[in-house]
Amino acid sequence: MTTRLLAAAILVSMAVCPGSAQVVVSFPTEGHFKPGRYMPVSLTLEKESSSITLEARGAVPTQVQPDAGLKVVVPWLAVADSIDAPQWIMAGGASHLLDQPMHALGDNERLVALAGENGEIAGSLFPGKMIIPIRLDLSEPLLEPPQAWEALDAIVLSAAAADRLRADQVDAFLSAGTLVAVHSASQPAGRWPWKQVADYWMLRFDLSGPTAAIEPAAYQQTGDWRSGWPQSFRRRVLAAATVFSIVAVGLTLWRSRWVVAAFLLLCAGTIGGGLAWYARQLPVVELTGGVLLSHDSLDQIDMWSWRWALRDSADSFPAVGTRPVLESLRQLGSSKVRLVCDSAGRPREFRFELGANQSLAFLTRTVQGGLLRRDFQPPARWLKDFASALYEIPPNQSIAGQINAMNPASGHVAPIIVVRPKRQ
Repeated sequence: MTTRLLAAAILVSMAVCPGSAQVVVSFPTEGHFKPGRYMPVSLTLEKESSSITLEARGAVPTQVQPDAGLKVVVPWLAVADSIDAPQWIMAGGASHLLDQPMHALGDNERLVALAGENGEIAGSLFPGKMIIPIRLDLSEPLLEPPQAWEALDAIVLSAAAADRLRADQVDAFLSAGTLVAVHSASQPAGRWPWKQVADYWMLRFDLSGPTAAIEPAAYQQTGDWRSGWPQSFRRRVLAAATVFSIVAVGLTLWRSRWVVAAFLLLCAGTIGGGLAWYARQLPVVELTGGVLLSHDSLDQIDMWSWRWALRDSADSFPAVGTRPVLESLRQLGSSKVRLVCDSAGRPREFRFELGANQSLAFLTRTVQGGLLRRDFQPPARWLKDFASALYEIPPNQSIAGQINAMNPASGHVAPIIVVRPKRQ
């Protein structure tokens, strides 16, 4: 009898937790992470199934539906100093806790990835710091997707490993402030300003501005903007009201027994058309602006986008090179923001929900070759105040003015504050 009960219990547990062994999860950085930076998580789905979501207290959920039998690496964004109860959840299934301890990198620790190198140089890259080496498997795709590896302080590559890097990967590492060191007798290919140090070629960019995922100051300068429907909407309402008034006055001059019926028909049509048009209006409006910081041969361009809801709504935002910036940790739960990746683990979009008068900020950061600019417009007051509040402008630099450029994330033209050395 006891044996039968035990067998029944095992069958029940298998039914309650179907596919609990279908997903293999591992952490290439061995659980080390930086708040405000993506870390890589490796997923292998043994059987065809629905999407998988990585969740934890203190991290933005990541959702992906990998192909069966393939190993993918996805980015997972930590927003707090601690990540508690990490787990994976299969759509429609139970949650499964992960036993990997999670460690936030301390001020004295540096995370260094090694590909084809023994890491002897790692200590000289960060004198006086404790080096945490991460050895990369060269039999697998190297540092893919690049956005997932933002937590790295440095990447040390052999010449053969460096030849496997694409230009967009190097751009992503620069934009994350990650140092790239290549052990090579000749300068690595590419348009970047490599610098030779002994037997290595170094590439690094010192970032300016916020790096945390929680930044209340990012919302302070948008308070005046949150005042209702945008000006284009109000113009259309005023135009429609003007047309209605003209037609209504015209009807009062029509001497016919049908004038009352025509007037009532006009009112009904206007109300019906107005309601139908209002229902088609997007309940979310957007503000965009950027900050360009010129440093020698490279420019850092931070494009900011704020989505603000006029009524309860669900929305999405492109995720390539982008991360959300929260006003508080509580906003992580209230907005239900999550990162959605494609089957290869590449970031695709953020999905989120906003209540009426709630907003969410996104930051898209890129580093590219510096361009000489001479013609500037006077800067918008709100954007100038925003840049001054979030970016420490050194004494030898100043706000030169404003340019207009396309925000690659939103697809809209946005004003950009330009900060450059005073000598230019």
